[in-house]
Amino acid sequence: MRGAVTAACALMALAVSVVEVHAREWRVRLDGTGDFTNIRDAASYAASDGDTVLWFAPATTRQSGL
Repeated sequence: MRGAVTAACALMALAVSVVEVHAREWRVRLDGTGDFTNIRDAASYAASDGDTVLWFAPATTRQSGL
């Protein structure tokens, strides 16, 4: 019985070590320089556990009322 439990644990450890996780950062930029140009497509495509979607807002210019 003890040998069967040891063998089962070894098999589970091997199975877990074979699985690779490829978490990725996806960039959303309206100017087309990122992976996506809109947040909806990025959220739909980047559905893997550990993935991160970063949205870069377009630069704006502020003028003071001087």
